[in-house]
Formats: sequence, structure tokens, C-alpha cells
Amino acid sequence: MKTHLQGRYGTGQSDGWKSIAKTSIIASMINAEYDPYILHSHDVTEQPKTAENLLKIVDAEIEFCEKVLKVILAAWCTDGGGDCAKMRRLLKMKRPDLATPHCWSHQIRLTVGDYLKLKTPAVSVLDTALEIIKWFNNHSGALALLRQEQMKRYGQVLSFPYGWVRRFTAHYISSDRLLELEHAFRSLVLDAKAKLVACAGKERAQIDKAKSLIEQLEQPAFWCHLREARDHLEPLAIASNATQGDNARLDVVLVTLASLYLIYSDASPERDLYILAVVLNPFLRLAPLRGNNLLLTHKALWQMFKRNYERMMQQRTDNELYSTFLEYFKGVGEWSDKGMGLEEITELANHAGKPVNLLEVWRSADTHDSSGANGLVKFALRLFSIVPNSAGVERLFSLMGIIQTKLRNRIGVEKSRKVVLVKADINRTYGSGRQEQRRHFGDKVDVLANPEGAVPPLSNPIPSPEPTGPTTDSAIVKSFSAVATELLEMAAEEDTEDEEDSDDLISVSEGVRVGQGESGVIPHLASPLEPVPRGAAAYQLKYLFNYPPHAMDTTGTSHEGSGEVPMPFWGQSRLNLGKEQVAYERDSSDAADVAADTFDTEM
Repeated sequence: MKTHLQGRYGTGQSDGWKSIAKTSIIASMINAEYDPYILHSHDVTEQPKTAENLLKIVDAEIEFCEKVLKVILAAWCTDGGGDCAKMRRLLKMKRPDLATPHCWSHQIRLTVGDYLKLKTPAVSVLDTALEIIKWFNNHSGALALLRQEQMKRYGQVLSFPYGWVRRFTAHYISSDRLLELEHAFRSLVLDAKAKLVACAGKERAQIDKAKSLIEQLEQPAFWCHLREARDHLEPLAIASNATQGDNARLDVVLVTLASLYLIYSDASPERDLYILAVVLNPFLRLAPLRGNNLLLTHKALWQMFKRNYERMMQQRTDNELYSTFLEYFKGVGEWSDKGMGLEEITELANHAGKPVNLLEVWRSADTHDSSGANGLVKFALRLFSIVPNSAGVERLFSLMGIIQTKLRNRIGVEKSRKVVLVKADINRTYGSGRQEQRRHFGDKVDVLANPEGAVPPLSNPIPSPEPTGPTTDSAIVKSFSAVATELLEMAAEEDTEDEEDSDDLISVSEGVRVGQGESGVIPHLASPLEPVPRGAAAYQLKYLFNYPPHAMDTTGTSHEGSGEVPMPFWGQSRLNLGKEQVAYERDSSDAADVAADTFDTEM
């Protein structure tokens, strides 16, 4: 581990978890140039859950990373909880050279919770859809009839998974799969309604429930509202996929938020880092940004760069660095696309079946000078090593939850960590034996949002455990309202902290948030001809990006259902979401086979 990490740039990540034995655990990881490595786990059951205690743990982890592993630490990321938010502020005061972003994957989940709490027909029908999925999966006879109808109509059998509490994309995939099987359901209800009711059992309550669900399947309004809800959830599912990856950089997060803003319309000195990550991506530069925003002129961007360079690098800028900065934005000399070898780098990455690594792009220009023109390179290396999510720690907790079960609840925290550490190292060295999905960003194809140029998935050293085999009631979502409640409870303690951090966020005020209006989504975009206000208002997403003209009418209002979003990274994230659905399909197929065999035996 020391050999692999020495001299590499990285982002630290921390998160909390309570095991099945009710042990409170704080775990940390290091994301070293998009590869996650496990650090330590701390039993804090008997300690007060305060920001100060969390800071002590993070300080120890930072010292371990920098002095033992010799990692060049660029940032430390946690979720947006109250103690974590305060800890990040304290850490920023102590270590101003470190960026302290919060987890954007967590923020997307909270947005989902806001949506699922809406009182609209589209949201209310999601609970019914989930009940239908659960009912068919729990009644082998009905499931076998559905499989037969699929074979007759489609020539293949498509299974559908449950929605899982901690896996939001499963809720979207469940809804999407139900719509995909709409015609099969309607035909089945029309031709075999009595058989479906008979599959419910002999008790009156079971029969009544079956009849109620079948009546919903017969209603055109049910499918109409479900389709509306699916269309609302799809962008959030894509954004969740994009922001939870091990290589979800700052520029990926900001452009993903812009894509959501394009669809829905409706972040800190730290907000400057997100903008700088977009412009220092040589495949993007200023192309996606608005030219009439005074915040994005070369002069303003230099001042933005200067502030953050002096804070993070702990040294002053000079005239040579200023000249290099201007040459980069003009794209001349060694900083042109040709001079940086972007075409060759992209061809090599595509030939190897791997995404372009922006850290390697900038490292190839590193002269190892600590100042002057090479200061731009050193800053870019730090910037693109920042991964603003703690999803890796969540995956670590998932694996620890598999190891520490009800039957093995006396396994200690340290032993669980070591088991996961060995498993992760085996997967990293030899592969996990299955093709795991990775999030790929930064290659030329991604920038053009062309899904046809996607690279094949790589094996993930810390895979996300997929739900397989027998399930327990506690693992399965009871309703989408329950999901919304859980997601919003996560944010309950953040309200006060968010008010204190409000100056750190890229503003989306004046835009209409998801959930306003009768349909729940009312996009509103600024016209390219609309003047951009000065000051903090210029940070609003609607003034930062050049949104596609076809998505707006003459008033600057985006059209709903305008189709594919031609923004960087969105196409690849949509493709990855499709791969995730394939993974669910694979994991559900065995259960479906068992159900069919059981039904054949009963018949």
C-alpha cells in the first residue's frame, strides 16, 4: 500500500456507521488518483459525537497519510451532517491548504427525498408501483404467469428488482422496468385475471389486496402518472451515478449540476474550485461557460486562480505563472490541444479501453519546479485529485455489514476492517471475478456526450455489494414515502449548519426547484442574451453555462421533454445507469428461475 500511494495526489474521506451490534464506527479512506484505499476504523460508541472528536480522528488520518503513506493530500470530504460540516470548517481553519468539499452524492439523495415528499399524483403512484413489484415477486404463481406472458410478447423474460433503502437508483430502475413491461401486464390482467387472484391465497385480505393491485394495473391513469414520475427521477438517477464514482472530480460535479439545472431549472471559496476544475480541464476549458459573465473573463478567472493557488499551494504567484495562465486559456503554444497531445492521449486511452486520466495529462507537463510556469501544473494536479464524495466509505460499510451479520455480531471493528482490507486488495490485484461498473469521465468522447464511444467497465477494488439471495423485510423498502422520510431525516440536523455554510454554495436561487408547480418540475433557464448580474449572483448556475439553444424558447424557458441533454459527462452517466440496470437484471434472474421452478412443481 505504501509503495502504491507514495507521491500520489489524494482526497481523504470519512463517514460514520452503526453496525448490527450497535457499534458506532468512524471509517476513513484515501482516494488516491481515483483508486480507493482503506485507512482505519474507529469505535466511537462511548465517545460524544462532536465535531471536535471527529476532527481529532481526521487529524490522525491526515498525519498518517502525509507522513507514513507520503500522499500529497489535496482535500478531505465528508457528508453534509451537522458534526461533519462543523468539522470541515474547523479543519479548514487549521489547514487552509486543504479543500473541504461535502459529499455531492449525499446531496443528490437529499434532493430525491425532497421530490418523494411531494403530494402529487405522480409521486403517490410510486408506492402502488412498489407494492405491485413486491406482490409479483412474493407470489411464485403470478410471477410464472408474468414470465409466460413476456415470452409470448417479447421473446424474453425481464425481471424487476425491489427498491432498496440505501440504493436510490434501484427505485428508478424498478419504475422503469415496470413501464417496460406495461403491455405484458395489461395483457395478463385482461386474459388471466382470475388466475392472478387465485395466486393470492385463500384469505380474504390477501384476495382483496390482489384485486386492488390488479385494478390499478387496469387504470390508464396509473401508467400515465408512473411514466411522469419515471421521467422526473431519471435525471436524478443519472446525476447520482455521476457523483458517486471514485473518479467524480469537481468539474464532473459542477457540470452534472448544470445538467440538472438544464432539465429542472432549477458549493465557498470552494465554489471557485468547481469553476476552476471546469476551465482547467483541457478538453473543456471555457467552451461550456457563458462568455458574457464577468465572473468568467480571463482577468476574473486569474484573480480566482490566484486566491486559491496562494491558499492551497501556500506560496505567492508571479509574472511567469500569470503569463502561463493566459497562454493556457488562449490555447497557444505548449498549451494548445496539439501541444498538450490531447488527440494522442485520447487515442491511447481508447485503444487501451480506459478513460483519459486528467492527472496523467497534467503530470506529463510537470517539470517538477515548485513555482513559476509549472505552478499551473502543480495546482491542476491538486485540483483534479479532489473527489467530492464519500461514496467509497459507504461501500466499505456495505462490505462490513456483509461480514458482521446477526450470526457473527461479535466480530470486532478492527477485525472487520482487516477482512475488508484483504478482500479489497485481492480484488484490486486479481479482480473480483465479475465485471463491476466504474464511472468513466474525462475522455474526449465524454466531453462530446457521445455514449457510443464508451469504454468497457473495469473491475472495482471495492465493489458495491449487490443484493442477492434471500432478503429480509428490513432491507426492502416498504414505500417510497419511507425512502423520502429516511433521506430527509439524514438532512434534519443539517438545517442549522447549512445556514452557516450558505455562502459556500453555488447559488441556485431565483431558479425554480424540483417539485414546484402541479407537475413537480418547472424548468427556467436564463436566455443567452440575458444580462448577467454582477457580484455573487453571477455564481448562479443559470448564468455560468452556455445551455443548448434548442432547450429554450424565445423567453429563455426550457421545454420539458426536450430529449437528450447535450452537456459534458451526461451521456456517459446515462450509459452507466443502463449498465447498472443490466446488473440488477442479472442478480434478479436466479430468483426468477427459482420462482418458476417452484410454480412448475406446485402445478
